[in-house]
Amino acid sequence: FYGVDAPWAVYSEYVIDSSGQLTVGTGKNSLKGKQYAYGGLRMGGRSYYALDLSNINSPSLKFQINPSAVTSGPLSHMGQSWSKPTIAWVNWGGQRKQVLFVGGGYDAGGVDGDARDASGVKIPYAGYESDTYNQTNGIGAGVYMFDAENGELLFWSSKHATTSAVTENGANAVIGHNDADMQYSVPSEIRTVDRDGDDLVDHLYFGDLGGQVFRIDLDNKAVTKGGFVKHSQRILDLNTGAHADKRPRFYDMPSFSIYNHAGETFAVVSVGSGNRSSPLKDYTTGTSGYEHDAIYSVYDKDVARKDLYTYTTGGLYTQNVAKAAMGEVTNSNRNDYTTLVAPYSTGGWYYRFQSNKLQSEKVFGTPLAMNFQLFVSTFDGSKPGLSGDCGAGVKGESYMNRFCLPFGQCKPEFVGTGGGDPT
Repeated sequence: FYGVDAPWAVYSEYVIDSSGQLTVGTGKNSLKGKQYAYGGLRMGGRSYYALDLSNINSPSLKFQINPSAVTSGPLSHMGQSWSKPTIAWVNWGGQRKQVLFVGGGYDAGGVDGDARDASGVKIPYAGYESDTYNQTNGIGAGVYMFDAENGELLFWSSKHATTSAVTENGANAVIGHNDADMQYSVPSEIRTVDRDGDDLVDHLYFGDLGGQVFRIDLDNKAVTKGGFVKHSQRILDLNTGAHADKRPRFYDMPSFSIYNHAGETFAVVSVGSGNRSSPLKDYTTGTSGYEHDAIYSVYDKDVARKDLYTYTTGGLYTQNVAKAAMGEVTNSNRNDYTTLVAPYSTGGWYYRFQSNKLQSEKVFGTPLAMNFQLFVSTFDGSKPGLSGDCGAGVKGESYMNRFCLPFGQCKPEFVGTGGGDPT
């Protein structure tokens, strides 16, 4: 049985009360503060909730987004609500609006992704609970944007969405953006990026459980709702058809950092793989078709381009980057910047975790990019862990991995002490 075990997000606006203190309640001149909590259920269900906590002595339900209440339309394709809501601002039809971005969810089997049969009766968990699951139903695919005040759906993108004309004066107009590649569950938080410092989100980044990472470009200068979504692009493609059930799984939000090389500004988008639903599952080296879990860093050479919002077809530098187009950073070369294994001319770099089993060491959490360094937390269930006289102990060990950015390799003077751009 599951209850509420998904990550939640809180938004607060403070005002000054009659005694000069900050409050989220009622302040001077009848000004009203805000304190809202937003979140889902993870394996407890498919809904998202908003709670009004402005008066902590009298909390209230602000709204509920309930995919289980519908049988068709955008919400019907949502899976279990694993994604931590990303609270952000956009320009929606010419007006500044606060919104929530969430991933489509997790497919735990059954007809709706929540392990239920056609009559709504609970059945044993399946779907991505199996390490060999090959998803074809698209449950939980893509990304959704909701109004943070009332929970109304504003925009969604997935293989199920239909790109069509929008009634601009419709109060409940929903933008649908079709992307046939968005066909696998997205359980992670959505990474948002503001490219011009106006506090409006211009780019979304997220990975899925099919070994793919996407960027969606939002045009906040568009005066119509129909022009809000400019592009969607798959920037990393590890979705190999030959081994469809053995794709890397991305459960966590990617990191994002910006660099300059030879006058070219580009981003490094880093994400780690690992089967979160079966963390102790492993395979012996040589098992056919399986990849080592790894940290993947893609060079996004388009996100900082001045002409990104004006081009129509072609001209993209970063699209569908495959593993073969990336350099491999290893323990033997990660401290040797003299010969970069993944210079700017490549698609990026990856580092396979050096476990004694093929898929034992896995990423747990979003990689942290800071001061030309990338920190990645991992767990290896094949390690002996800790044991003691008073209990069974803990199997497995946790690690912190550090790389230098943007190219994954460090100058000697930075080894073991700090970061640095090895250019």
